[in-house]
Amino acid sequence: MFQPFFALSAIPDITNAVVCSLCFYRLHQTWNATKQTDLRTDYFRKTYLFLVLSYIAYALPVVFFSTSPEILSKAYIIGNSGFFLALVSFVRIPVSFKWPKAQRPIFYGMLGVGLVFVIMGFLFPPNPEV
Repeated sequence: MFQPFFALSAIPDITNAVVCSLCFYRLHQTWNATKQTDLRTDYFRKTYLFLVLSYIAYALPVVFFSTSPEILSKAYIIGNSGFFLALVSFVRIPVSFKWPKAQRPIFYGMLGVGLVFVIMGFLFPPNPEV
């Protein structure tokens, strides 16, 4: 059921998703133009892709299911997992400059920590206030 008041609270997330998708599009053009030689551009591009998905995961349930606490709590967990994926992808950039050989273990270690938190989030979901 669509409720306009709650749908208005999704406007900042939709705006962020649009801005991040424009950044992703531009980085994707750069990635294709450079013949995919710089992996740091790919990491930055993936960061924006995960940010777009996170903001969409926050905004759409608020617009369409604003009175369902169960759906909102699951969307919150999914959105946070997208933010964590964006963080992990972004951290690869400075790590690739300083410690290029430790980049993969740090990446997979952070992914493992994020997976633990996502599983804990689904086991003990937050109760959103509506």
